[in-house]
Amino acid sequence: MKNYSFAGLLVAVGCLASCGGPFGDAPGSSGSGSSDGGSGQTNGGTGDADSGGGSGKLDGGNVDPGPTFSFVQPQNLWVYVQQGQPASVTINITRGLTPGTDITIRATSQPDGVTVDSLTILSGSSTGQLTVKVGASVPQGEVTVKLQGLAEGATVTVPMDLQLFVISGKPGTLDTSFASGGIYEDTTVDYYSVNAATPPQSDGKILVGAATIYDSLNYSYASAVIRLNTDGAIDSTLSDPAIKSINGGLFGVAAYPDGRIVTIENTGAIDSIKRYKANGAFDTTLFATTNSSLPNNWTSFYLYAIAVGPDDSIYAGGWASIPSSSSAEPYALIQIPANGQGSMPICSGFGDTNHRQVINNLSLLPTGALAFAGPSYSLTAGESIRVGRYPHPPSCDLDPNYGNNDENKGIWYSTDWQFFADAFFETDGSVDLLAGQSGTSTYSLVRIDNTGSPAAPVSLPVVCSYCNVYENSSFHDGGNGGITRAPDGRYLVAGQYKDQATGNTSMVVAYYNSDLTPDMTMGNQGVVTIPIPISTPLASPILGGLRAVYTPDGSLTVVVGRISGKNAAGTAVQHLVVARIWN
Repeated sequence: MKNYSFAGLLVAVGCLASCGGPFGDAPGSSGSGSSDGGSGQTNGGTGDADSGGGSGKLDGGNVDPGPTFSFVQPQNLWVYVQQGQPASVTINITRGLTPGTDITIRATSQPDGVTVDSLTILSGSSTGQLTVKVGASVPQGEVTVKLQGLAEGATVTVPMDLQLFVISGKPGTLDTSFASGGIYEDTTVDYYSVNAATPPQSDGKILVGAATIYDSLNYSYASAVIRLNTDGAIDSTLSDPAIKSINGGLFGVAAYPDGRIVTIENTGAIDSIKRYKANGAFDTTLFATTNSSLPNNWTSFYLYAIAVGPDDSIYAGGWASIPSSSSAEPYALIQIPANGQGSMPICSGFGDTNHRQVINNLSLLPTGALAFAGPSYSLTAGESIRVGRYPHPPSCDLDPNYGNNDENKGIWYSTDWQFFADAFFETDGSVDLLAGQSGTSTYSLVRIDNTGSPAAPVSLPVVCSYCNVYENSSFHDGGNGGITRAPDGRYLVAGQYKDQATGNTSMVVAYYNSDLTPDMTMGNQGVVTIPIPISTPLASPILGGLRAVYTPDGSLTVVVGRISGKNAAGTAVQHLVVARIWN
């Protein structure tokens, strides 16, 4: 059974002090009434307005307190319940003036096949577990259960709608309600790269950024943003042609809480950063009066990572090209103020000879610090990984207390790992790296704490087939593996696996508990396999751009990637693949 806690907006208001009686007496002239004596409703009596004495209901005596608590609304849109299985749902309340009363919660209306056990939240408590049972014949999809709560001694109930989503799959299986059997595949165009997938929004929609090939002879690229509804269908509210332009392809995407979208459409210029309204219309306010000049020693730059701040600021990272005589290409960080107005701080890394340093991942931490990670590609020797932190953006001063690089404080640097696939930033400032070593066949999890010190690496059973100097993570896909972490603390690693006996390639998702032991409840020994090719047989298929994200409540995993190979006619094709898995 899985527990889903609720948090959010209050939906009812408790009894105010003016209700009178033992739950809120207002001062009265005699007895325990609030107006003219006795224990009457207004002027005394036995409940009538003017009769003198008794036990009325509003301002004195044994009052009806009405609702003395409020439900706390769910943070997420649905509570997921598996067919034929019970689920324990956490119900939270906020108490009013009577914390010492029991509160009974029961269902007043539910669909056929759905039963809800009554729940009593005892005095002094503000939470309880509501057991919901869904019959095996209840169809997969959305259902609503109407609840009501009643405080002890009260007659006024408090209503609440509980939104359930009935699922047919077991943990570690595809969500068959999504697209076609749990997988969305776009075969209509060729995808040069799949670069980013944002965590699903509160409404469950999935946003993917990619670059498509519009001229296969010259390998020219166009940008594309795809937004999928919860059922895996294309979201038609995103305008068509929605965020598509022939300008060098799309290399990063991020979303604002209100649904607006910001992208990197890489042309090597600052205005390659674009912002769109939630319906896909272009936002012309960005860069209206921005100083967009490059530092004097830069000839161009290319961006691959993007993040948005709570004040509408935008951060984008990649690498810069400076005069070739130095053979150094440092990382680049562009900081765009809210609404694109005013000056634009531009930070760059140290320029190692014959190295290209790249920012592939960016994250704004709760402290306001900006963390980044990425590889350093050597033109002549081995490769390395760098992780860094700016404590006070837009200042370009690195954190002097972070990292292990004496020459460049604020940077953690290691040549032990030549292949950078992905990074996940924890809220406390620590970083989980998915990395590989040249000549190895598997990934490792490298954990860097919030001071920039690494823990012992953990080998993962997910194939790193590109772990060599120049085939590792191309700048376009940003790696063929992804790492993320669920709200319950589990790790998830997306990668590919090639069966050496059959040559078949599969998309694999490995689940790990917080102590990095395999989560044996998922798939086979903690690994969920999604066989490919999916709709069209491809010779020697290869996966790229794999990323995995959780739905906000942790109930679903969304895996995004690109599959490439040759079809029966011998033509090279590249498809977008999005899969959804029950956790």
